Amino acid sequence: MSQYSTIVPPASTARLLNSLVEPIIADLKANTSESRNLAELRDNLLGPLLSGELTIKTAERAVGAAV
Repeated sequence: MSQYSTIVPPASTARLLNSLVEPIIADLKANTSESRNLAELRDNLLGPLLSGELTIKTAERAVGAAV
């Protein structure tokens, strides 16, 4: 690896890039978490809804409590 040269930006440029990228990464993490939660709700509710074991009103209450 010592044969390769690298360019290191000034610290101020690195900080600026970090300040721009950090909120995007935080949003990605939050969206991933929300997506997992919604998929879990879907998986838990879909079968009982289709089989008639669960009504829409009951499902809405369950989702409201979970969210």
